[in-house]
Amino acid sequence: MGLFDFFNKKEEKPSRGEVTVRNLQEGDFIDYFLKSWQVKEIYEYDWGNNFYAKEYKLDSGDEVRYLYVADEDELELSISEKVNIMSIDKNLKHDIVEDDEPMKRIEYKGETYYLSSENLGHCRDWEDDPNYDDSWSKVVNWEFLDQTEKKFIGIDRWGEYEIEASVGVYIEEFEISNIIPVAN
Repeated sequence: MGLFDFFNKKEEKPSRGEVTVRNLQEGDFIDYFLKSWQVKEIYEYDWGNNFYAKEYKLDSGDEVRYLYVADEDELELSISEKVNIMSIDKNLKHDIVEDDEPMKRIEYKGETYYLSSENLGHCRDWEDDPNYDDSWSKVVNWEFLDQTEKKFIGIDRWGEYEIEASVGVYIEEFEISNIIPVAN
């Protein structure tokens, strides 16, 4: 090492180790269902009792999906897409605002989904400062499962009137392949 090499030395970032669905970062790529997806945004959920989960917004160029990763006792993965709440039930949003809870059963595209759980927690954009308390938003999540318990409808309530819906499926880790980190 020469005298001037010291001044030209680049500082290296610590290695992420093996990149899996548990530690994806913005810009990383994954393959799912014969398509490549890029991680565009990351959200963190705090469901209480030291139970945290991450959600990755994935973009394939012509579609957007959300990969939800929870790893409490065992790894739980799901892929979902946002849908217009009116496409599920035209009265659903009104019922939630008026009654503070959804129906117990939902019909969607010819299938019946049953209310399975209600979760209260907080969510933040992964890029927000974790020490800044106002970066967390309160969320109430209701999950409806079909008879096979493989498909679900998620209803999220953010504040009094903002209500979102998503439909999705539970998946296995092997269904995500070819993880390519953009930066290590």
